[in-house]
This record gives sequence, structure tokens and C-alpha cells, in this order.
Amino acid sequence: MSILLFSRLQIFGDYYHFRHSGVVKRSLSPHQPWHSRLAREPQVQWLEQQVAKRRTKRDVFMEPTDPKFPQQWYLYNTNQRDLNVRQAWEQGYTGKGIVVSILDDGIEKNHPDLEGNYDPGASFDVNDQDPDPQPRYTQMNDNR
Repeated sequence: MSILLFSRLQIFGDYYHFRHSGVVKRSLSPHQPWHSRLAREPQVQWLEQQVAKRRTKRDVFMEPTDPKFPQQWYLYNTNQRDLNVRQAWEQGYTGKGIVVSILDDGIEKNHPDLEGNYDPGASFDVNDQDPDPQPRYTQMNDNR
């Protein structure tokens, strides 16, 4: 194989980027004959052809697997107003990395839906003026 068919660019150390004059710059198909020839060179320890990949639009939205999702009418309800979360999910918004503070008279921070994501640093009980928003249930049930 004649190395003159390739232009060579040193990336760093012993890593090089080779470009063959007979291979299209952004190829969608592998060029196995050139790979085979280059792989047989004693100085080549590893090689990989970079190929452009066809992109296809993926739908980010997946129907929630929460068995109680149909009962959460405020998230998605065709009969009345809701929070339009389905439309947000379809646009790729997930809430990952977002901190939400809820102003309420109590949050069950140990609830299975919240426990793994509860952030005590973002919580404060304005009624009792302390950092623990856990509801204090009484016999009169006045904290609901």
C-alpha cells in the first residue's frame, strides 16, 4: 500500500488522522478495502473509520408507567384544564437538573414519589418557621 494515497494529520502522540484521496469526506458507507490495506501496515495498531450517521428524529415522549398517572387529572386531562405536561414532555422537557420549591402548609418528604428527590436545602416550613415541612397531623386533622 502506498502511504502517499493518504494525507496524514497528527492529533497527539502516536495518534493520527488519515484521509484517503479516493474516499468521500463525509461517507455514509464503510470503505473496507482501504481499511484492510491500512490494517495490514505493521505500524498501525488500531483504526476506525469515521462515518456520518443518518439522523432520525426520535420522539422523547413516552407514556408514563406510573399506574396512578390516569388519576392525576391535573397533569393530563382532555376534558378540562390541566398543566399541559404532556406537551412539554413531547418537546423534550424533563425537569432534569431543575429544583422546584413548593409553597404549601406541608410536604410529606418521605412519600415514595418524593423521597428520592427531596432536597432539604430547598425546603422551609413558613407556618412553623423551621426547615422541616413535614405535616403535623393532629386529632382535629387541621393540617391538610
